[in-house]
Amino acid sequence: MHEARRHDRRSQSCVRELAMDFHDRAWSLIEDDRRSPDELLELVDLAHASRLLWRIAEPCSDSVEHLRAHQLVAIAAARAGDTHSAFAAARLAAGSEWT
Repeated sequence: MHEARRHDRRSQSCVRELAMDFHDRAWSLIEDDRRSPDELLELVDLAHASRLLWRIAEPCSDSVEHLRAHQLVAIAAARAGDTHSAFAAARLAAGSEWT
């Protein structure tokens, strides 16, 4: 049982690290004003992947990581011209206890 808990913590740590890596890469693309179409697609994919990983790593939906993930998806979608998804993600962020 002890070994299973240690493995779970190690897995959670890996998921968190990957979520942060995706988050950081997405922000670097957001800050680049000269994104290619492929980079824009990558940006949206990274934002969604980061949000999914935070949902796995942080079961509490009111964590600050969830707020940041919703904001990232909203900004990525807006940059991609997807206003519907941008507003949907922004509404999720606005509903957070952190706002």
